[in-house]
Amino acid sequence: MSFAWFRGADVRTSPIQPTELDHFTLVGDLRLDARPHGVDQTLGDAASVLHAYRADGASALDALRGDYAFGIWNAITQTWFCARDGLGVKPLYYIDEPDCFAFSNTPHVLLTHTSRELNDDAISAESPQLHQVPT
Repeated sequence: MSFAWFRGADVRTSPIQPTELDHFTLVGDLRLDARPHGVDQTLGDAASVLHAYRADGASALDALRGDYAFGIWNAITQTWFCARDGLGVKPLYYIDEPDCFAFSNTPHVLLTHTSRELNDDAISAESPQLHQVPT
């Protein structure tokens, strides 16, 4: 697994990435308004999401309040779980090709992972090359 730093709103307060917990690794741009129920309230945003995801899986998203776009790597199942906030404040783009899966909160970063050119049609939910996760 390799990753590029997600461009956060304020790089001075962005946590060092990736954030790891057990066999989960999170990379993303997060700003939570409140911690999910049952999660240590002193944890940072990324650690809070990982603890909630470890406990509840994808349903942990129901308890998240704030702006976020992230991916969680599961080293056991060798799968990614990616999500963004329901209002789409933090964008999340991805490319899924036979030999590469990559995601970012800025579409231009994905150009290094494909031979395709970036165009307006490619940044739509209908495109098979480059997708923005719908809200």
